[in-house]
Amino acid sequence: MNEDLKRNIFYSDIIIDMITTNKVIAILLGGSRLLNLESPESDYDIIVLAKDDSLSHLQKTPLNIEGYNAHILIPSLQNIMTLIKNPKKLNGFE
Repeated sequence: MNEDLKRNIFYSDIIIDMITTNKVIAILLGGSRLLNLESPESDYDIIVLAKDDSLSHLQKTPLNIEGYNAHILIPSLQNIMTLIKNPKKLNGFE
């Protein structure tokens, strides 16, 4: 991911709005691009780790960045901890 794209994601209106809620723990790249399995047509999965479920209404919101197909996935810390505690319940890579 180039620096210009990182800047456009981080300074997008929706990411700034989420950060100002003080509910964001981390912002990460996920999906095929994280695993170096992307193709030229792959989208960008932007993972926003949240303190709780209060941002879940923004799940799968597209990021409007010219020339890129990107959307937001928002797991809560509680959901991540549940998956870590119960790994046999995982149905796929999340």
